[in-house]
Amino acid sequence: MLSKSVHLPGSRFRRLPNPCGDAWNPGLDAVACLAAFADNMKNCSNLGSHELTTELQELFQHRQVDDLVLNYRPPQTLTQKITKYCQAVARLTEVNGGDSHLHYPKEEDRQLEKDQAAQEYNDRLLILLDSLHLAVELIDERLNELVGKPQFREVLASHLAAVLDQQSALNDELDNASGDNEKERTLINFYVRVIFPAAVKEPPVTASGTQTPDSMRSQSESGGDEVTLSPSTPASEERSAIWLGLMFKMWSWLFLHDFNPEDKMIERSEFIDNRLPIYIG
Repeated sequence: MLSKSVHLPGSRFRRLPNPCGDAWNPGLDAVACLAAFADNMKNCSNLGSHELTTELQELFQHRQVDDLVLNYRPPQTLTQKITKYCQAVARLTEVNGGDSHLHYPKEEDRQLEKDQAAQEYNDRLLILLDSLHLAVELIDERLNELVGKPQFREVLASHLAAVLDQQSALNDELDNASGDNEKERTLINFYVRVIFPAAVKEPPVTASGTQTPDSMRSQSESGGDEVTLSPSTPASEERSAIWLGLMFKMWSWLFLHDFNPEDKMIERSEFIDNRLPIYIG
């Protein structure tokens, strides 16, 4: 949510060194999560009029995001580019599948189809990477205007508290996800239905006007009854915009960057910087 993007415009390179000693393997398709997130925003009749929320809606549904390198015509919105990329992935998987030879009896025809599918995938990947890079920069400009406000820290802390409190319930839903209700869509729907109300709900305050010690945890336990992204007050509009912006940035970052599942950080040896003399016989 808060990580800085180190993706280079015009580059397909996404892999980063693993910063921890454990293997990094999210097991989720970040683009599918972005698509489900866009669907939830589109299906909500009223997201409020906050500038950050409006920016997100424009990027997904209306504004034609400029490509930084490849400029396909006609120009497309971010949602359209996500759809085209997913179609290219599906096509590449299909032609490289075991049954592809049934459709192309000649070896040269099969190879030509594979080359075309690979080229389409590479083009769509680069376009989506650069478009998301640009979109994240635009959202960051809006988030920078809010990061100094106490509401920003409250939303972030409430989100983390809600995720930790609801982890067991989320795991149960993910275990039952199958078919059209794949894990990515199940995850985003759970976040919208359960995590979002807890994250944007204003924390209880004491008589002195300060938050109670358990305010973050209590709101995550009691805020899961709402099932809409529609904020009801100007204050909740701002909190809603912060959460939506952070969610968009999180899934975009996970697509813009990648880790080798077998890569692990090598722990520093206790003998590093040790000045004891070494004698080799």
